[in-house]
Amino acid sequence: MNKKTGLFNIINGGVLIIICISMLYPFWNSLVKSFSSNSEIMRGNVFLWPKGITLSGYFELFNDALFFTSLKNSLYIVLSGTFIRLALSLMSGYAFSKDQLKHRKILFLLFILTMFFNGGIVPTFITVDKLGLYDTLWALILMGSMPVYHMILAMSFFRQLPNEIEESAFVDGASFIQIFLKIILPISKPLIATLIIFNAVALYNLFMQAVIYTQSPKNFVMQTYVRLKVFAAEAAAGSGSLETLMMLDKEDSGTETLKMAVLTLSSIPIIVVYPFFQKFFIKGVTLGAVKS
Repeated sequence: MNKKTGLFNIINGGVLIIICISMLYPFWNSLVKSFSSNSEIMRGNVFLWPKGITLSGYFELFNDALFFTSLKNSLYIVLSGTFIRLALSLMSGYAFSKDQLKHRKILFLLFILTMFFNGGIVPTFITVDKLGLYDTLWALILMGSMPVYHMILAMSFFRQLPNEIEESAFVDGASFIQIFLKIILPISKPLIATLIIFNAVALYNLFMQAVIYTQSPKNFVMQTYVRLKVFAAEAAAGSGSLETLMMLDKEDSGTETLKMAVLTLSSIPIIVVYPFFQKFFIKGVTLGAVKS
């Protein structure tokens, strides 16, 4: 290793460390504040370590039935929506990876057009309402259930697989469906893990769709619940009188502690799931981008 390479590695490592810290600090800041007393947070004394340690924010959340309802709804949307999106992306990607598909180029162009144009919010809202999906979780599950980018990623992955695998199966009398289910899917774990992460993160973070297409508290998801709690906390702190602010400044529990507890808990599910798919995720993105 020459001096130029060594210097580059040092600079590159330093930059990456700074980027990692800048990405991790917001979550760490929310975490330590969620365990800190409201008075210490409002005085600006909490930075790297919690002060006036308290669990009041978490106790208040765990005593709120709406929190568990929102969490249950989000998990239901993630599981159901990920399965539907995964099935549609894999099946359509496999079909488009075959030259035998009739009118393949025309059909593929129609799919691509949906990435650049959509019907707009109002026509889409009317469609959802007429289908009887408004204020239901299925409005969030079925909306965008066919991500074209995921289909393209799957198609690219399938096109690079050796044709000999399928040809030998055809000789043994297997159909396209049997080959897809029994041969292609078992060797596509990196692709499947990649799509699971993409879909799970997207569905768990649904916000605008949840605000537009759901209204009842029973259909709240985690992001709308977070919005509700954060706005309520900010309104309580921002519109209060001087006496109210002084009272909050002396409390162990309060708006800031609760707000940070909500933000921390809402982030945990994705943080917990990601490490299990990380090795497949990196390999899947690389393999899917080799050729098309």
